[in-house]
Amino acid sequence: MLKSLTIKILKCLIILSAILFAAPSILLAAASTVNLTVEPGCGNGYVETGEECDDGNNNSNDGCSSSCITETGSGGGSGGGGETININIYGIESTAKINQAEINWVTNKIAQCKIKYSDTQDTLNVEKDSVYSERNHTVDLINLSASTNYYFQIHCSDNFGHTKETSIQQFTTQAEQIIEVTNVADFIAVYNQDVKAIDLSWTNPGDLNFAKVIVVRSTDFYPKNIQEGDIIYDGLANKIVDKNIVAGQTYYYTNFAYDKNNNHSSGAIALVEVPIKDEPIKEEPVVKDKPVKDDPIKKDPILIKDPVKETKQEEPIKEELVEKEQVKETPEEEKKEAIKNQDQQDKEEQIQESIIEFYTAQETIKLSEIKDEFEKNQYNALPGMNLNIKIARDKLPQIFKSIILTIIPKDAKTSNQDKNYLLQQDKTGQYFTSSIKAPLQIQEYDANFSILDNENKEITKLRHTLNVVNFGKVVNMEIASGWWEKLLLKTAQAVEKNQIYGTPINSAQVNIYQVFPGNIINKWDGKKFAQINPIYSNQNGEYGLSVPNGNYFLETKKNNYFIHRTLVFSVKNNIINQNIGLIYIPDFSIIKLLIILLILGLIYVLIRSRMDKNKVQNIEPVAGR
Repeated sequence: MLKSLTIKILKCLIILSAILFAAPSILLAAASTVNLTVEPGCGNGYVETGEECDDGNNNSNDGCSSSCITETGSGGGSGGGGETININIYGIESTAKINQAEINWVTNKIAQCKIKYSDTQDTLNVEKDSVYSERNHTVDLINLSASTNYYFQIHCSDNFGHTKETSIQQFTTQAEQIIEVTNVADFIAVYNQDVKAIDLSWTNPGDLNFAKVIVVRSTDFYPKNIQEGDIIYDGLANKIVDKNIVAGQTYYYTNFAYDKNNNHSSGAIALVEVPIKDEPIKEEPVVKDKPVKDDPIKKDPILIKDPVKETKQEEPIKEELVEKEQVKETPEEEKKEAIKNQDQQDKEEQIQESIIEFYTAQETIKLSEIKDEFEKNQYNALPGMNLNIKIARDKLPQIFKSIILTIIPKDAKTSNQDKNYLLQQDKTGQYFTSSIKAPLQIQEYDANFSILDNENKEITKLRHTLNVVNFGKVVNMEIASGWWEKLLLKTAQAVEKNQIYGTPINSAQVNIYQVFPGNIINKWDGKKFAQINPIYSNQNGEYGLSVPNGNYFLETKKNNYFIHRTLVFSVKNNIINQNIGLIYIPDFSIIKLLIILLILGLIYVLIRSRMDKNKVQNIEPVAGR
């Protein structure tokens, strides 16, 4: 009995040990990879070892036999012989880029080929001969238009008079990529009275493709390009001093950021009004024209009256008095009219302001307006998030000169806190755009768009609000209670309210999952939106990303912490920044050791108990007692 019990206990020990040590390996096993291959053999369209040809079928008498042997024929009619194998064209592939395309095909025999092509299917009027090696043919087409459908037909012939042409094929060139270079941030120009110069400073974009900045200065207005002013700097610095200035002059600066392909940003702008030296303006009242005694006009112009002007002035005054009396008599009508005009103005402004579009993640995500009944045209952004701003050209006034974006904190106390940018027309001519980084400070900003006429006067102003919101944080939960029930309860409540506090955890892995109708769950495709998934918290425990609106949940992992999975939540303003609390667990090896010691202790107790029981049973009773 003792032996049987011991064996059972040892079996349990072995099973538990196996589970303890093997479970992590099972959970972390890598997913298998599926390799898709083409089944080898004649007729698959690929010339393989032992084959002379492969035209993608198993038919004979087409230049490549059913056993993939090149067919050659002789003989023929009277008067001589000649090759009787017709030309066969197969394996047609076209690879199109923005302004060029490559077309490849194979013939079953040596032949001279060309293609005829055009962007109109009915008129293939452009020809180009192929470059071929034995039976493989290639044609490179250049100077094509972007985003265009092209049609082509292959024509081949051989030295024996055989000809072959394909049906009309088609390819589409890629769309031209509109490069949006991010503007410099915090571009400031300040007059330095101590050195009689202008200090300019800015923050260069952190893009990997960033190459340099060019600062252009003008005394007329903000330069839209480097030809509209004087280049005062070209390089990688983030501050310069402009010493070549004149007192009393206003200077307009535009800072263009360039990438390595020589594309440039729309331009960050700033201006400085240089004060006049010695300030002679204070003496101007004394220098003014003094009244001349003999000149009554200069002595007292009010005393000289023009009868015509006097008459014309009296009549309007009377009319104005009458109008005022009428207003006093009908204040309710005036109030109604004012309300009506204000409502009409609000509607017009709302229509105008709806033309602004905010994008992020390389224009893969269009930001949604915050639904607020008290304030319209509000958008959320994370600190430093790239923003691409677009206005359709056909929704702007027919005649205007420029568009200026001004971003300033709602509680700004000085004008130095505003940041200004030009919007420039893109290569398509359909939009005016600017690419900027959202401010780093967590607060509300006015984002106003001023549309100026040819005299640099404001035609209209489109008002928006940009809310820069906090990053999400991953923290080590600091909850005093040691009871698991209370711990889990407080954690759930904190998660639900998004109010989690504790020590920041860096390098925590945050996995994003998207939930579709029908409870279909997919891991969110970050690459599609110029981001990564999973994302890792920084040294401050911060993380955040922009996503299309929808339903999501997060799964967060970190060594020595329990895995945390949020409930499904809805994203309505394109930002994921939930706070996440992780619960620390001790070293797993210590837990293993404690469990093993506990099992050994149980085994010892069971064996000792069994031995004591057997010992009692083996004691014989004493006779006579």
